[in-house]
Amino acid sequence: MKKEYKNFSDVELKNNIGIFSLPAVNHYYSTSRAVEYANKYVFNRNTKFYDTTSGGGDYTNFASQVLWYGFGANDTMNDILNKVMMVPGSYEEGWYAGPGGGSKNWESVEAFWTYMTSFKSIDTPGPRVVVVDSVNSLDNGGIMQIDFSNDGRFEHTVILIDKTTLKFAQHTPNTYRYYQEYTGAKRYFNLYYFREIE
Repeated sequence: MKKEYKNFSDVELKNNIGIFSLPAVNHYYSTSRAVEYANKYVFNRNTKFYDTTSGGGDYTNFASQVLWYGFGANDTMNDILNKVMMVPGSYEEGWYAGPGGGSKNWESVEAFWTYMTSFKSIDTPGPRVVVVDSVNSLDNGGIMQIDFSNDGRFEHTVILIDKTTLKFAQHTPNTYRYYQEYTGAKRYFNLYYFREIE
């Protein structure tokens, strides 16, 4: 039996607007758009965003960009500067990035996981995900994180782009890799939708 958990309640799926909720709309994740973006920028980063390579690695910054595009943002400076399909806020609480840098939840491996998988109420904007227990349950455009040393600290974030061959796109280094090439503990989530509060 597969173990899954969601960071949202099924109640909010019955209607985009609940009895006590703010006006909102759900933007469902497009796995094909996510894979398209990952393939476009796997070898050469998107220069519209800040380069986090020298700050420890560009892997989670790249993964966040893939999700952002998968939720329906356009790869334009207009959408980036206006934080379309992002969550404005403080460096600690938001999920956003641009040419000048990004939030902790956008760029940090552990903060990204915590932010994505934490429960979000119906009136909380941002991504909704489903955590799954194996790579076999991961969908294209889904996220895998790796703890290379098996010490409980995850150091890497990659994106599944081909479920059949278990091929992943990643940055730092900017390349494709297959599941069997990653050693260490792993964790996974699939993307569901982005809730935009109007």
